Amino acid sequence: TISIALVITLLGANMLLHSEIYKKSLEENNFYDLLENSTEDSLEEQFTNIPKGGIRVVVGVLLDNLLSYLRGDSNELNLNLTIDNESLKGFFEEGVEDYTICDKDEEISYDIENITCRPKNQNVSEFLDRVLEKNNITISEATNVDLKEIYNLEEDNLEKARFYISIYKWIFYVSVIFTVLMIILTFFLAEKSIPSTFKWTGITLFFAGISVVISVIILNQMLEKIIVEMVQIDIVKSISENVTSKFLERVNLYSYIITGFGIFLFVMSFIPIIFKKKIETNQQTQETII
Repeated sequence: TISIALVITLLGANMLLHSEIYKKSLEENNFYDLLENSTEDSLEEQFTNIPKGGIRVVVGVLLDNLLSYLRGDSNELNLNLTIDNESLKGFFEEGVEDYTICDKDEEISYDIENITCRPKNQNVSEFLDRVLEKNNITISEATNVDLKEIYNLEEDNLEKARFYISIYKWIFYVSVIFTVLMIILTFFLAEKSIPSTFKWTGITLFFAGISVVISVIILNQMLEKIIVEMVQIDIVKSISENVTSKFLERVNLYSYIITGFGIFLFVMSFIPIIFKKKIETNQQTQETII
């Protein structure tokens, strides 16, 4: 029961090693919009470094590469983001397209801070070129951003995290193997009886699933209390709660599946006995008639 409960929990925890859960949580908590709005005052820096509207790309690359390294899928920590000229310019053109065409009496401005419209006789690309030229901004052939330096990620700490994750994987695989061996052992202890094997395996799965469901309820309350006490920034608190909620929901889902499968096996274990009794009853009826 313990090994099965451990497999359920560790299987659910596997989602924490992939970026999808974090991307969804950031999106649902409007993290990207908040981050972009907070950098509006440094628009010139955006032009020469990371394009406005491209925050999702940057965070996505950071998460994908970092978690790939931590999982052991990649042996080299590559957090260098390269944005080529065309991609970078494409981001800017998308922003320029949002400006309406200037009216006849409306003043045309190429100052980054004062742009309100774009001239009718210039397409998006031409207008963007004039804006960049007037503000002495150049887009190099490639912009390289070292995310390790930006986020102050230290190799030693990452190696420790990688080591702990490798232990997690080892425990998971050992638990799976141990569970399979216990099921096989149950089969032999039940004198190679499939109904008995189904019965005891079903009981074990049922209690393992229920124990995890109860543990999730307790763990959810504990984590909520920890997050409230330790995290002071609202956006970080919301994201932490969101990630925790998704993780526990996944563990709960696996628990329900295992519990339901346990009930199914337990019920199936009685079917051969029912059929056997029906056959015996029919035989006795026929003998009585004869």
